[in-house]
Amino acid sequence: MIDHSLVGAGLGVIIGAVLALTGAGGGILAVPLLVFGLGL
Repeated sequence: MIDHSLVGAGLGVIIGAVLALTGAGGGILAVPLLVFGLGL
């Protein structure tokens, strides 16, 4: 089974890269990814 901390770290890296490249709002991307990716 995949460890949730690794999934969370991976999603954080993806969100951080998108923010660094586009300057878009992080909450718009972070909340859906955490809900679906980690099952929160």
